[in-house]
Amino acid sequence: MKQKKNTSQYVFQNIPNTEEGEQFVKTLRGFLNKDRYQILKKFQHAIPGAYKGKPRMDPLPKEFAQHIRLYVTDKVGNAQRHENFARDLSQRDQINSLQIKVNELENELIKLQPVKVPEFQGDCLCSVNRWIKEMNHTGLLFHFDDDVSDIEWNRNINSEQVRYIAEVQKIILAICERENISVFQFYPDQTGA
Repeated sequence: MKQKKNTSQYVFQNIPNTEEGEQFVKTLRGFLNKDRYQILKKFQHAIPGAYKGKPRMDPLPKEFAQHIRLYVTDKVGNAQRHENFARDLSQRDQINSLQIKVNELENELIKLQPVKVPEFQGDCLCSVNRWIKEMNHTGLLFHFDDDVSDIEWNRNINSEQVRYIAEVQKIILAICERENISVFQFYPDQTGA
């Protein structure tokens, strides 16, 4: 049977939790380049019957552990990773902020661009349907119960166009009343279905 390889991140593990093991850790720390690396010591593998706490508690108290394990970490590498992460996060925030500004400017540009109000032709329900769809497509669809002159339009339309829309509104409401139908049945489905 093939034995599984130990690919854990421990540089040193299963160091006996004895005076000899402690001396090994002390000697190792004495030769460590402390400007670049640091050693973190943890205790593992509970002494059978000695520890009454959680069996897999990590870290174990020293007096209940059979072994010591050591983590050797690169201070410079960690600092560089933190610095890179902070820089990336800052750049991401800047990009998000710029995207919000771009979206705002695009919306302002849309408002400034003149828009052509669709022409209403005919005297039937299909004309009503067509005009409402065209108004929706151009971003000018409004609630037919509103007074057109009181609407704060999100597009750049002039007072002549507002008067025209008010005239069409009256015509459409008259057609719908004549046909005994609600104008709102022509509105696009807002559920996304």
